[in-house]
Amino acid sequence: MIYTLIKILYFNNSVAILILLLLLLPFIILCYFIHPSADDLIYSFWYRISEQIGFWQYQTGNYKTWNGRFFSTILLTINPLVYNSFNGYKILPLLLLIIYYLCFYSLLNAFFIKINFLQKHFIALLFIVAYINIVPSVPETLYWMSASITYFLALSFKLLSVSFLLKFYNGNKNKFLNGFLSILMAVFAVGSNELSAFFMLLLSLFIVAYEFILYKNFNKFTLLFTSITLLFVLLVVVAPGNIYRTSLFGNHHNFLFSLQNSVLNFAKLNILILKNPSIFILFILTAIFSKELLNASGVLNKIEKIPLYLLFLISFSVVLFFYFVSAYSTGINPPMRLHNFIMNIYLIMLLILIIISSVKIQNCYKTKTEIPLVAKQILFLLFIWFIISDFHKYPGQNIYIQSNIVQSVYDLKYEAPLYDKELENRYLLIAKAKQNEQTSISVPCLKYKPRSIFFVDIKSDSTHWINWGHAKYFGLKTIWIEGNCDEFSTYETSITK
Repeated sequence: MIYTLIKILYFNNSVAILILLLLLLPFIILCYFIHPSADDLIYSFWYRISEQIGFWQYQTGNYKTWNGRFFSTILLTINPLVYNSFNGYKILPLLLLIIYYLCFYSLLNAFFIKINFLQKHFIALLFIVAYINIVPSVPETLYWMSASITYFLALSFKLLSVSFLLKFYNGNKNKFLNGFLSILMAVFAVGSNELSAFFMLLLSLFIVAYEFILYKNFNKFTLLFTSITLLFVLLVVVAPGNIYRTSLFGNHHNFLFSLQNSVLNFAKLNILILKNPSIFILFILTAIFSKELLNASGVLNKIEKIPLYLLFLISFSVVLFFYFVSAYSTGINPPMRLHNFIMNIYLIMLLILIIISSVKIQNCYKTKTEIPLVAKQILFLLFIWFIISDFHKYPGQNIYIQSNIVQSVYDLKYEAPLYDKELENRYLLIAKAKQNEQTSISVPCLKYKPRSIFFVDIKSDSTHWINWGHAKYFGLKTIWIEGNCDEFSTYETSITK
């Protein structure tokens, strides 16, 4: 029996990849049951209006009156809902997940030159599964279009820009093309949201400082990349629309609140990450393979020259800065989509720090102990086990689920189909009302609100901005919910609570 168990444990990378893909499968199937809400319908309605004044005139107007996100706004104003394609809307999360996966693989391909094809796919899937499983809000990561286009897709642009940068500095073929694409992806990332803009600027300044400190010289391309990045960051930051939008928040530009809020959120983000057993196993696996990963990289061994304390300081400062910028501009706790975005960047930085610090410790103590393959595979199985068993129970209460993957399976089996049916019935009610030339209607509360895909619903108050967006999109004057619903919404939750 023990021999049989050992034989089962000796699975290869292909089997591990298949297991990880199965864990992501529920998120793919859930795409079929999603529906638009809030800003999704408002952006789509606005662009219908913009067709009367011209595409670029609309983009200019948005820049002057709402925000400086010049690229994500373009994508949102040509989304499938503009053309009444709800099926296209359902396909978007799947496309964004595939794009992110390919971009992360591209980064690994540029980062780790000497590891094989299957190993890179395994690492990419391992990270994505770990990230999706603990992200504070799955709807605001994948399924709410306004957030996924603005933030999750921006992560893909960031990864691509860095991967093309690495290819350029590593002297790959088509150096001019790699340089051009790294700048283009940086511009797309900068134009997606403010945090992406600051990340790309900080990255370019880090490269400039690294070259100056170590080589007392600047690469001409580095200066070009930094200059163009800075130019577009300024374009985003000084947008008149940003000034107007932040003025709507009464507590904006409160320095003391922003400082306290950023420290609090940074601490809670670390607790959220470190208390999760599957992430702990991911860190252990990274430490075990650290030397192999470092030797396979043409970049990490250069970063290794930087003092470890400085690398930790840079990583922590970047996250604190992101939280500070968010709190300073709005004066409120960051919405869940910002936590999702920051966590992704922070996890990648932590994994890099673990690789470098593990190798430094091994070199310091001259340890060469080889960990058996079966031990590594047991750790992988523990990673899977902690994900699929992450649910708890308070005495006298129902079981509650911690794992996003387990929650997705539960929603797929029980709540998502019923939620989809309720909204399809709502659309039929709206269509029937319009046939009867009604312009103001009420609709029943949603009984099913699956946590994996539900973001926010319309309110009982017909004057609420979300209701306004729904009404305008469907060609109504007003729409509201019947009665006083006991509503769960990721829109109204935060890891700071």
